[in-house]
Amino acid sequence: MILSNNQIEATFGFISYSELPDGKIVWNDGVEKHIIPITWHGIAMKCHSKLAPVFHIIFDLIDAHDYARFIDFKNLQTAGGIYNRRLIRGSKKISRHSWGIAIDINVAYNQFLVKPPSTFDVKNMRVFTKDHPIVSLFQRYDFEWGGNWKNHPDGMHFEFANNIMELKKT
Repeated sequence: MILSNNQIEATFGFISYSELPDGKIVWNDGVEKHIIPITWHGIAMKCHSKLAPVFHIIFDLIDAHDYARFIDFKNLQTAGGIYNRRLIRGSKKISRHSWGIAIDINVAYNQFLVKPPSTFDVKNMRVFTKDHPIVSLFQRYDFEWGGNWKNHPDGMHFEFANNIMELKKT
């Protein structure tokens, strides 16, 4: 289940923005101080400090099960990743990437607004499906997979969506 903005702000911090007349966004928040660097396969990314241990566990499990072969790491560095201050494409809503609690993987293979295939195919191992091993791992650690979204499928997208009260204690 996707978290509400109130739930996210209660756990990860408040974010607001102002839009200047030229369209430039000015961010007003205290989240930046909680954004920390993490590295996976030599790719430097940033995420919220409360989720760094969770991302490390998932990345370690992907490596341990040899699922890293399903990841386009070059694409992860250039188009994917975790922390990115921005609005949701085509809206005025703040993206979950702005909190460092969402990751986009295999962007070139999992297009926004394109419904994912129904079953995993090893010939197209970088295309995520409901039964893809990477989707299953992220879901096991309380991430919502964007490929399940009916109105705006986003097969590349995984966002943290649970255990809020547990994280508040840390």
